[in-house]
Amino acid sequence: MNSQEAQICHFPQKEHVLAVDVGYGYTKAVSAQGKRICFPSIFSSARDLPLAELSDGRTGHTVTIQREGLQTEHYFVGDLAVKEGRSVQYTLDDVKHKHPVHDVVLLTAVALLEPKANGKLMVGLPVDYYREQGQSLTHHIQNLSAMVSVNGGPETKIHFDDVMVYPQGAGALLVATDMPVEGIAALVDVGHKTTDCVALELGNGTSRPVQSMCISVEAGIVHLHQALAEEFIKLTGTRLPAVYTEQVLRTGRVWFRGRELDLSLFLTEARKVIARSIADRILAAWGDRADFVCRVYLAGGGVLELPELHKMLPGAVVITDPQFSNALGFLKAGVIKWCDDANSILARHKL
Repeated sequence: MNSQEAQICHFPQKEHVLAVDVGYGYTKAVSAQGKRICFPSIFSSARDLPLAELSDGRTGHTVTIQREGLQTEHYFVGDLAVKEGRSVQYTLDDVKHKHPVHDVVLLTAVALLEPKANGKLMVGLPVDYYREQGQSLTHHIQNLSAMVSVNGGPETKIHFDDVMVYPQGAGALLVATDMPVEGIAALVDVGHKTTDCVALELGNGTSRPVQSMCISVEAGIVHLHQALAEEFIKLTGTRLPAVYTEQVLRTGRVWFRGRELDLSLFLTEARKVIARSIADRILAAWGDRADFVCRVYLAGGGVLELPELHKMLPGAVVITDPQFSNALGFLKAGVIKWCDDANSILARHKL
C-alpha cells in the first residue's frame, strides 16, 4: 500500500488536533483540517540511492530526526523502507512505544500532517493494554520532542501540549452509523497483531460498556503473513522477501525463477481459517451474550483482508472507511474535548 494524502478541507480553528493510530502493520493519521496519511509501520536506516532521480517520489518517505543531545538520524520510512531498506525494523512488542519504530513512525506521520503546527494529539492502545499502558504512553509522548524533516522539506519542531490515549475499537465505534436504539452493539477491530472488541449496551438514551465483552484477542493479519511465508518456503525452499508480501496478498501471484506461482487458492483458504479462528475466539469470550448482540461493526484494515469474517459473526457489517475508523474516532474524541468550534469541525468531517 502506498502512502495516502487526501486534503479534504481547510478552515480556521482555535486548536490544532491530530489523531495518529500507530498500528503494528500500518500507521494511520488524520488532522482536524482533513488531511490523511497512511504508511507501513516500518523503517530502516537511510542510504544513498544513485537512481533516486528516476523515481516518481511517491514510494515512502525519507526522514531526518534531530533529538536534543543525540546525533541526527536519517531513515527510510514506510514503503521506501520495505523496497529499499536494509536491516528493516518493525515491532510486534506488547509495549509498542518502547520500541524505536513507534517514535519514528509517529513523528513522520505528524510531520506529514501538520508541518507548521504542534498541538494536541490523540492516540490509541489495544483494549487489554489500555489500563496498564495508557499513562506510560501519555508520559512518553509528552516528553517526545524533535526537529523533523520529511522528503527533504523544512525542519519542523514537534512537541505536544496535550496527549490523550483512547482504547482501540472504542475509537472506531465513535464513527459507527445506524447504531441501534437499544440492546448491545459491538465493534470488532481487526489489526495486524491484535483484534480488539468493544461492546456497548444501549437504552433509554444512554450507553454503558459491557466490560466482559471488551477484550483483545491475540490474532490478526500477521497470521496471514506467517501462513503465506510458510507456504512459500514449502513450495520453493526459500523465504519470501518482505517486499513481495503485499503484492502476493493483493494479487495472489508472484514470479519466481522464471515462472509465475499462483497462490490465490491457498490464500483464499488461509483467509477463511484465520477469520474462523478470530470469530471463534471472540464468540467464546462473549459467551452467552453473543446471541444477544444487535449489531457487530467490523473495523480496521484487517477486515479488508478477511472478507469471510462478516459471515461468521451475527449481524455483522463493515464500517465505512474501516482502515481509518480508529483514527477518525480518536480525532472526534479530541475535537470534542479540546475545540471550541467542535460542532462545526465534526459537521465538516461528517463525524
